[in-house]
Amino acid sequence: MKKVIAILTAFILCLSLSAAWAEDVAALTQAAEAGDTGAMYRLGTAYYQGDGTAQDYPLAAYWWYKAADAGDPDAMYGIGYLYMNGLGVDKNPDAGIIWWKRGADVGECNSLFAMGQSYRDGRLVKRDEKKAQTCFYQAAAAHFKPTFAEFVEEYVYSNSWTPEEAQRMADAGDPDAMCALGYLYFRGKGVEMSDALAAYWWYKAADAGHVLSMYNVGYMFLNGLGTQQNSKEAQRWINKFTAASRGGNYSATAAQRAQQQQAAQQQSVRQTTPVQQQTAPQTQQQSAAQGGQNGSVGLDFDEEADWDDPVSLLNQRGFDQLVEDATMGDPQAAYALGWLYTYGEELGFEPNPEEAFGWFLRSAEEGYYLAYHVVADLYYYGTGTPVNYDEAIRWYKEAAAEGFAEDMNTLGNIYFHGKVTQQNYAEALKWYLAAAEEGDEVAMHSAADIYAYALGVPQDDARAFALYREAAELGNVHSMNNVAAMYFNGRGVGRDYGEAVRWFTMAAEEGNAQAMYNLGQMYENGAGVQKNASIARGWYEKAAALGHDGAKAKIGQ
Repeated sequence: MKKVIAILTAFILCLSLSAAWAEDVAALTQAAEAGDTGAMYRLGTAYYQGDGTAQDYPLAAYWWYKAADAGDPDAMYGIGYLYMNGLGVDKNPDAGIIWWKRGADVGECNSLFAMGQSYRDGRLVKRDEKKAQTCFYQAAAAHFKPTFAEFVEEYVYSNSWTPEEAQRMADAGDPDAMCALGYLYFRGKGVEMSDALAAYWWYKAADAGHVLSMYNVGYMFLNGLGTQQNSKEAQRWINKFTAASRGGNYSATAAQRAQQQQAAQQQSVRQTTPVQQQTAPQTQQQSAAQGGQNGSVGLDFDEEADWDDPVSLLNQRGFDQLVEDATMGDPQAAYALGWLYTYGEELGFEPNPEEAFGWFLRSAEEGYYLAYHVVADLYYYGTGTPVNYDEAIRWYKEAAAEGFAEDMNTLGNIYFHGKVTQQNYAEALKWYLAAAEEGDEVAMHSAADIYAYALGVPQDDARAFALYREAAELGNVHSMNNVAAMYFNGRGVGRDYGEAVRWFTMAAEEGNAQAMYNLGQMYENGAGVQKNASIARGWYEKAAALGHDGAKAKIGQ
């Protein structure tokens, strides 16, 4: 089952796009045309903003693409954004997500945050909350600023709140005002800049259920701003943000706001802050724990966006009703219970692998597609049930039949390695090709290996090259190296040393030690490039630092 949903991207574009000076476009153009990657990116930015020249989205796309293709992380996010929104290029969300993934892979903070949203919502990628949490955490570590930087500064807090109004409404218990006040202190907008006061107000807003503030609190804990550095607390709050922000709701819910305002009127608003106390407040956690067994956990339910979300189902139906529905054959309710007994500790559920497995299996047997993969993994790894590889394979196949590339690739690995069933390269190839059809670059690379090395099938260099090339263009660094090697040797494609150098360089710049070694050899021997012993040694040294034995021998280590 292939779901491609248009991703919402209006939340950022904080790429260094607000330079306070006009760029010298003529000088940038000259530098960019000479191959300066940084100049390419800045020139694209100038055209995007109309900074020192007329605004021109096609030219912005042209230069950002060149910069991204040359390895500039900021440009990877930029060209992805243009593809997502059809600015200067034909709208192509699939291309946009590829560039954001490449940016995230090299640690670019905007791309990491965008991929966190994509994994969280299952838009253009398979939904995966753990990957979403990781991306959001890495974005915070890479200094993706709270409140979405320029976007919120220009359109929300700077224009909508004065310090006096934000203070008055925050004192009255409005979580949006608390978040705004925290932002004003964080940026020093109309008040003296203070990380401590920013942390204070964001913590209060987050504890009141304000979703965006949960990310902000995680950011402050992670970076030790206005509070002591605490990576565990950072992870906890960023995980809360991940779970609560589906559908792009970054404010507090109406119910939470009403509760907070009522509490303010009763003068019972608590004053605990991360500056004064390093342990998290218990009010929200205790409320969630009670709701976990008895009913609401205080999150809005959106039937269209959240129909398969366990926390939202719990909020909508309550625990007792979920059990009753699951027992009567509702597979979504059974899946939700399995999830709650696996991941619902913060909602008051003690982890119980056996109980979770029972509900997941019931859900899968009732035909709920999301449960197939989970049950397969539980059987494969023996979590909550004894290891049973035959059952694992059966459920992986059920998931694969629903179009999940990850499970197709897993089946390919199972048959390729033959560790838990009889080795069968032809069967492995079948599943790798199925996953490749769904856009899985790892499966493309594995299928290419089978063709290139004639593993159980006739050797087919042309097919191998095509698959390596497709995977390489999707960002698979190992395939980049293999594409280069096939150009160098003329396997499956005409020999072309220039293309070999280009692909080896791309792979080397992505950190592939073999490509670094191969590139060193080309510079040493003058193949496709002018012979240059110094550059060759530089690449050998980089490869040797990553443990490449051949490179170590070249430099005499």
